[in-house]
Amino acid sequence: MPLLQLHGADDGCIRPLQVDDRHRFAAAHALEVVPDVGHFLHIEAPEAIAARIAAWAP
Repeated sequence: MPLLQLHGADDGCIRPLQVDDRHRFAAAHALEVVPDVGHFLHIEAPEAIAARIAAWAP
């Protein structure tokens, strides 16, 4: 199953370099670091996050 991982560039809980674990997944795995949002992407920028998911989903 393909995976889209969205990560906030300003996330104070989990830094982006610590979560770039694409090598662990056998399926296609896209990692996008989203600027100007923190840990709660869907709350901080719901329209932008929904647009990214819609553009990625088949």
